[in-house]
Amino acid sequence: MKKILSILFLVFQFQWIIGQVQIVGKDTFVCIHNLWINKDSILVTPFDSLDLVNQQIINNDFAFLINDSTYYDCKVLKISKLTEGYTIGFYLKIGWRDVFAQVVTTNEKNKHFKKIKVGNTYKIKLKRYFKYPLARSIEYPSVYDVMLGNNLIGVLSTGNFCYLFVSPNLDGLSFMDSTIVDKMEMEKKKKKQSLQEFILCFVKAITFQEDSNNIKSLIDSTLLIESLKKYHVFLINRSPDKKSQSKPIPRRVPFRDWTFKLIDTSNFNTFFWGMLKEDYNLPKSKKMYNDFTLCRDDILIEILYYKYPLYTIKIKWKLPLMDYYYTVIITIKEDNEKYKITGFNRVWKIIRW
Repeated sequence: MKKILSILFLVFQFQWIIGQVQIVGKDTFVCIHNLWINKDSILVTPFDSLDLVNQQIINNDFAFLINDSTYYDCKVLKISKLTEGYTIGFYLKIGWRDVFAQVVTTNEKNKHFKKIKVGNTYKIKLKRYFKYPLARSIEYPSVYDVMLGNNLIGVLSTGNFCYLFVSPNLDGLSFMDSTIVDKMEMEKKKKKQSLQEFILCFVKAITFQEDSNNIKSLIDSTLLIESLKKYHVFLINRSPDKKSQSKPIPRRVPFRDWTFKLIDTSNFNTFFWGMLKEDYNLPKSKKMYNDFTLCRDDILIEILYYKYPLYTIKIKWKLPLMDYYYTVIITIKEDNEKYKITGFNRVWKIIRW
């Protein structure tokens, strides 16, 4: 009896494993438990460990392999014009693998450098704008707001790309070589220390009620309100365009309806703090955290865009007793070594630490 049960168990297990194996067209890879394995050499095809959620559109462009400190030979496949900027489809190789990257840039014009052209190849760096992959939905595609300086560029997630990138080598559609970019990187490093002090004051002001009055000295309220009013919303019942890698936002796509959340946009205080409460559940009372004080080491910053006097910076910080961190993207303007916040980008989700 034990032998019969053992045989039945082995047969059942073998059938279950076969059911998990999918052969992809003429490829030599099989998929077992979301892991791609080469049938001949037993080599594993790299997969994106961050892209484990259920996506309606499966598209492995291998963009997750891109390292933001490496220069790549990138061929321009397509340039698409959007409201306040462009998306550029690039092709590159990492090892023997074909990789595709969707890069967002502004509509700034720079007469000192040559414009990029479709079909040409350029050596550039690529930096992920959002850490996590885009939501790739068929029925309800998202519009992702990419703030670069004072530009807020809405990009429709068509499902043809998994990440959005920016590049320090691009000023609008103008190309800057590695010599210029490396000098800019040195400038950013020098500025980072003074920016960190300013950002620490800003994070304290939006995190704790006791520090919230300090926000007025840190911002340009007029420009900040303009950026809040540019937030976009989801699209409904629009299929992705299979012929293109990006699709401009249709004119009928509305901006975010703040009144739906009972947020008064008539003045800065009700608008800004209403947004923070709705999107971030901030500010909080320090008494909740036993008078915890934020320090510079508690805050991580990453400069996503730099064109003097503007910096677009991603900020991450964590509070005690929480297993996630807050993340915001802001634009800072420098004037005589003093800073003002002029832009505040839309939040997407709270990320695990």
